[in-house]
Amino acid sequence: MVIAVGRFMGLAVAAMIVATISTIFWPVDSPEQKLISKGAKLCYALNETLLVGAKLEGDDFGDDEVIIAASIPSMQRLSLAGSSVTARGIRALQSLSKLSSLDLSETNCADDVISELCALPCVRELEVNRCRWLKDADLSHLSKMKSLEFLSLNETTISAVGIAQLEQIPALRLVRLERCPQIDDSAIDALASLCGKRNVNIDLSGTEVTHEGFIKLNTLVPHGK
Repeated sequence: MVIAVGRFMGLAVAAMIVATISTIFWPVDSPEQKLISKGAKLCYALNETLLVGAKLEGDDFGDDEVIIAASIPSMQRLSLAGSSVTARGIRALQSLSKLSSLDLSETNCADDVISELCALPCVRELEVNRCRWLKDADLSHLSKMKSLEFLSLNETTISAVGIAQLEQIPALRLVRLERCPQIDDSAIDALASLCGKRNVNIDLSGTEVTHEGFIKLNTLVPHGK
């Protein structure tokens, strides 16, 4: 059973849950209490009395808050969407052996963040939607993320060149490319290779792929993945 706090629930109930959990389980100087005081939204597993997820979203959150979250060994899901996190904060997450889901959407990270991401071998889900810093060449580094199954690249400038790099991610099963303006008919061969050779499912909603492009894709990948 999982109790969600903050955005995960109605605000009135959430406030009561936060107060109760804080009082019973988390000392004043605990990292959980520090995150609550900074306005983080937390997800708590009642049956294990452990914090398993946190939302540190918005530019009020940065490396200092991420480092606090990284000191909680039970952390499994972390959303840093829109935060001001840098490579320093991502590096701190390497201590979380249970971290399986990370959202970096709408961040303004520098190039060195990719190398730090590659050192998070247990992450199965990664979202980097609407990240202007993400380039085709960056995707080649993600091959080091051996557990990565789900990758969301919505509204980025990734092109066919980047799609070709995704074949190197060994566990990849689903890629979202919604509203990516560089994904058009010129990417069909790369998409077909990814679908056919690796059996990866791809969401192309809102891309520039034409009707003719989809017909070609379905021809190259008989099962229309």
